[in-house]
Amino acid sequence: MNYQTITLKGNAKVTVDFDDTGKCKKCGMDIIWATTQKAKSMPICKDKDGFFVSHFANCPYSEDFRKKEVFYDPKTKTGGVQ
Repeated sequence: MNYQTITLKGNAKVTVDFDDTGKCKKCGMDIIWATTQKAKSMPICKDKDGFFVSHFANCPYSEDFRKKEVFYDPKTKTGGVQ
């Protein structure tokens, strides 16, 4: 394992295992898995200038990965996803 703490473009600090690589399921770009300071997994990649950024900043399919907001209206007892 090759763990390092790096600073992404935009100054977020993440811990990266440079041996933990993969490809985006949607666009096929090479990614590296990082862990945020809140212990969340985050795919990162290099931007056109060579800086590490969240892959969601570069992926044309990033909206497909966003969690949908679930809501419930107690008055009508209905809910759904936005």
